Amino acid sequence: MKLSYKARYQKSESPKPFTVDVSFAREGISITYRDIQGNYNQQFWPKEEIKEVVSSVIIELQHEKEQLEITDQKAITEYKNIFKNRTQKYRSRTFTAKGALLIIASIFSLLTLSYIYLLPFVADKIAQHFPVDIEVSMGDKMYQSILETSEIDSLKTEFINHFFEQLHVQSEYPIRITVIKDTIVNAFAVPGGGIIVYDAMLTDMKNPEALAALLAHEYSHVALKHATRNVFRSLAGYLFLSIVLSDVNSIAAIVLNNSENLQTLKYSRTLEQEADASALLILKKNSISTNGMIQLFEQLKKNETVAISETFSTHPELDSRIAFVSTFTKENYYSAKQNDSLHFYFTKLKRE
Repeated sequence: MKLSYKARYQKSESPKPFTVDVSFAREGISITYRDIQGNYNQQFWPKEEIKEVVSSVIIELQHEKEQLEITDQKAITEYKNIFKNRTQKYRSRTFTAKGALLIIASIFSLLTLSYIYLLPFVADKIAQHFPVDIEVSMGDKMYQSILETSEIDSLKTEFINHFFEQLHVQSEYPIRITVIKDTIVNAFAVPGGGIIVYDAMLTDMKNPEALAALLAHEYSHVALKHATRNVFRSLAGYLFLSIVLSDVNSIAAIVLNNSENLQTLKYSRTLEQEADASALLILKKNSISTNGMIQLFEQLKKNETVAISETFSTHPELDSRIAFVSTFTKENYYSAKQNDSLHFYFTKLKRE
């Protein structure tokens, strides 16, 4: 004799659920009840047509537009025994400590991946569309913050700006270059138009073509928003928290407080190649030999522990960039000409 159990039954046309008797067979479920008129009614739900959600405390079943809820523990046990192949895939819905830990671990992993990959990506996109006027204002504060703690060579600063003017670059950014007295062989760009050059970078430089390549390269980081994108990506996590908290002052403070780290930020290989390509076009427009850029890279190869803004650290990387310059030169042949103005200001820089 089949056992029957009490369950709550919701018919599509009934406003409220009511109690019915259910019994189980391998083919499906039998439902028995009496209607309002007292008539005896019976329905059968075929096993393959039933949708189910099974847990340790309740079974929720659906057939077409009708629903059945079973909370009787004996009924739940028998249902699982009879339909064990069906319920196997639903057991994972039972809330357990192991399941909770798995969910927490998954959420943590998702947040970690978002922090590592998504936030820098979003920050990069924001930086690319950052208004120039705000970028210049922010960059100027960063630029001044760096200069406040540095010893400026005023005369070389004047000459190097005159030197850059001879490249006739048309830019929406107010380019200003400062030479700082330091033994670091380094140069880097600041968002919004500032460029810092340490005088040790100029010491071993042999000709004006190499300096033209350096300044064209750093200018390209500014013009292509690489400097801004680099700062935003490096501070993505801090900026995200400030944005969530709607704390605009904190955003500015975070960027400003990290301005001293600009010289150690590395650009991606893609951004470096973009800056190299842009710099080469500037040299070409001014009929300056591309050998200047090769000589710049060769100079940097002599010292593995120092670099310009992207912090070159390996010879193979520089060798790859030298090869890129050589390829550009072959594909974009032009006659290089001596620029007397560049030579004049370069000589002034070397004498001081």
